[in-house]
Amino acid sequence: MEDRKISLYRDKIAWAEELARVFPERQQDVIAFWKTLEQISEAVFGVTATGVSLPIWRLYDLGKLPGHAVTHPGSMLRLARYATRTVEDLLRTYKIDTYEPLRQFIDAQLLDAPQTDCTEAAFLPSSLALTIYRRGSFYVEKGISQLSELLAE
Repeated sequence: MEDRKISLYRDKIAWAEELARVFPERQQDVIAFWKTLEQISEAVFGVTATGVSLPIWRLYDLGKLPGHAVTHPGSMLRLARYATRTVEDLLRTYKIDTYEPLRQFIDAQLLDAPQTDCTEAAFLPSSLALTIYRRGSFYVEKGISQLSELLAE
């Protein structure tokens, strides 16, 4: 960002310390926001692991989602609560929707995945986009073109 630099950490304590350091003006609100974001992200990640295919055209597309819903009813109810919300809605919940430094950081990440800003980014898939880098990421050496060439061969 223009006036600050942020590093991503897998470790939750180190990440909370980094959020506090980078966003000192609103650190408690930012950490509370991020805690909720991570909880929802974990629930979304659990649903994606069921193999559900969207849109659902046939029973097979549900994958293991029905079993997941039975064993994780609280998680599914929590997700339903956020189904129609945007990232900005969650920012508004913590009264940090006008906190520009955080919005810049979030929007920069959202432009990479959902390719929109927090005003339009659907919250559930965006929760993954905003937390995925802390899970670890990788890159293809020599770029994606090399991967395409290998697939073509």
